[in-house]
Amino acid sequence: MRALKIMLVASALMTTAAHAKSKKKKAIPQPPSTVTVHNGCAADIKLGINAQAFAVATGKAAVATPLAPAPEGKGYVVTLTGAKVVDLGMLGFEPGKEYDLHVRDCRSGGADIYLNGKAAAPASASPHAAAQVRFRAAKIGHIEYKAGKVGRFKPLSLGMTSYKEAQAGKYKFKLRLRAAKRGPVMGMLNKEIELKAGHNYLVEAQIHGTDIFFKREDEGFVGAKKKK
Repeated sequence: MRALKIMLVASALMTTAAHAKSKKKKAIPQPPSTVTVHNGCAADIKLGINAQAFAVATGKAAVATPLAPAPEGKGYVVTLTGAKVVDLGMLGFEPGKEYDLHVRDCRSGGADIYLNGKAAAPASASPHAAAQVRFRAAKIGHIEYKAGKVGRFKPLSLGMTSYKEAQAGKYKFKLRLRAAKRGPVMGMLNKEIELKAGHNYLVEAQIHGTDIFFKREDEGFVGAKKKK
């Protein structure tokens, strides 16, 4: 009798395990993202996107290149290699989409990067719609930002700020690094970027020592649903 009970329990466990296994979704292969790296710096660059390397001459663009899938749950780390390897930030590429990645204003071993998607505008997009911009810091530190021409400096954190509407066209912002919360200013960056009507943008401050860099990522069209 005891042996029969053990056999029944074992059978039930095997059936449950098999059922759970069958319920697991099989991973669907995703088409690769494709990126074209543009070098807007005054010298040749060696750029890394995760494990892939791009050597691009000054003023030139690399051949459009499919990207290897990122590790599950992670993005793509962009680095610039010179005397040392400098982290320029993390980017998110959607499977099957095409992108332009511009590297500009190389300095102190780093650079600013601009990511633009090549997706066509949805039919609902208006050429007169406002753009939206939000900010964050890539690392914890005493970093502040000032959005637009007016207003005051506000602290930046790892969390995103809320989106703020801005007119399409030239958009100015400032990033400031302090030694402490109310300490002396260690560095300042004044920048002007171009915004397209109806697009969402993320500006992320990247600090290395007292040098300030940033990434400007086009996050797509206002109101468009993002893939998770």
